[in-house]
Amino acid sequence: MNINKFKYFSGDAHSVSIDVLDFAGVQIVDNSFADECLAKILLVMPLEELKKRKTFAGLNELAQKNIVIASRRRIKALESAA
Repeated sequence: MNINKFKYFSGDAHSVSIDVLDFAGVQIVDNSFADECLAKILLVMPLEELKKRKTFAGLNELAQKNIVIASRRRIKALESAA
């Protein structure tokens, strides 16, 4: 996976900079990776802001599905914790 200009700091949404997450050539993005590396961004940035700031490139259908599932689970967990 090629991550261009990816910086992740625990803190607020302004400390996260994401341009492109390029998954070209990646065959599997499992649920665990999708949650730990991608959905956890939702802890510091609302979904709408994340959509504005990032681009996922080169995702195959399975990887895309796992990212969506992990994101939905993370959003539900955040909503129930609030």
